[in-house]
Amino acid sequence: MKNKRTTIIFTDEPYIESAQAIKDYLATDINNLTIIIGEDEFRSIPFKLIVERFFSEDGAVRRFAQKTRFKLSSLMMDKRPKGLPKFNSKKASHVTAYNILIRYNPDLIILNDASLIEDVLVARDKAMPDIPIIMVITDYVLDLRIADNKIDKFFVENMAIKTTLVNNNIPEDKVIISDFPINPVFDKKTNKAALFSEFGFSIDKPLVLVSTPLTDAVGIRQTFDILSEQKQYYNIVVDCGKDRNLLTHAHQSDLVAINEGRSSFPLYEHASIVIGRPQPLAIAKTLYAGGLYFLLEPRGEREQRIFQFLSAAGVIVPVFNIAALIACLKDFLDDSDAYTTVRKAIAAHNEKRPRGVLFKNIELMLDMKIINSQS
Repeated sequence: MKNKRTTIIFTDEPYIESAQAIKDYLATDINNLTIIIGEDEFRSIPFKLIVERFFSEDGAVRRFAQKTRFKLSSLMMDKRPKGLPKFNSKKASHVTAYNILIRYNPDLIILNDASLIEDVLVARDKAMPDIPIIMVITDYVLDLRIADNKIDKFFVENMAIKTTLVNNNIPEDKVIISDFPINPVFDKKTNKAALFSEFGFSIDKPLVLVSTPLTDAVGIRQTFDILSEQKQYYNIVVDCGKDRNLLTHAHQSDLVAINEGRSSFPLYEHASIVIGRPQPLAIAKTLYAGGLYFLLEPRGEREQRIFQFLSAAGVIVPVFNIAALIACLKDFLDDSDAYTTVRKAIAAHNEKRPRGVLFKNIELMLDMKIINSQS
């Protein structure tokens, strides 16, 4: 937009946090304007009104719909697109993407998942073919649906993803290994004593943070009773996100719980242990903070692959049942050397992915776009 370096980020609900991280980083420069466009922008107004009117955000119907969508996404992750269709003026999603680009006239377009890739690419080719599009993959495994040569740059977490993209005819110089987009707030150090005092915790007990998946939190709920019994040894917080039912369950188990209205960044910073399913951003925050991630049993193909990758890297602690969770919590207290090998693997992992690589590359691309447009 006029007098601003404008970036549009097209995203879907599982990746909203990483999109917001990019936006917040770019906002540190007053010359930048960043707009986040969620997948719900592509739904018709009548459809959205019906959903909002009759189905509560944390209700069973919406949770089932989300769960089904993510399951289908997991099943489709090995299906590379056969080719990009032409812009179709009768297809609502193509027209929506086109209108968004015309309205905001961006200098850079960012995608961070596969759901809108076709709509954005065909709209870009029709509206403004010279505008660069980058793909930021906030995951440890690859969804092949994003392997499209019309994308100018891919930012990926590991060499396995880069190799697979190259093997699927993406030029090697288009693929950059970088860190995950984690909000700059995460780098601001907080006072541990003040945080623990706020929750009424003992400063002498280690902090355990329970991270909740966006859908299917059954495995998380099953840990509550045993975690309640561990309160004499640990300070425990459950991050429930938008799941109000889980918040109720946590309180019923006499556990401290927070929801989406409270930032979890200080908790990741000071957590000795984070317990959760294979959630890439939660794992990344834990590893960067130097904590241990106790990984619960994966559900679905994508989570299985994430577990296999991280397990091979040695940076997580598998706890696939309640007995294993109890044993691992006991080991942490009884043996200070119990997780030395994991900690060394985490340190090596972090050293290969210094914080800020992604953000600096995005700024560089914005600078190059401005220079090219002025020449």
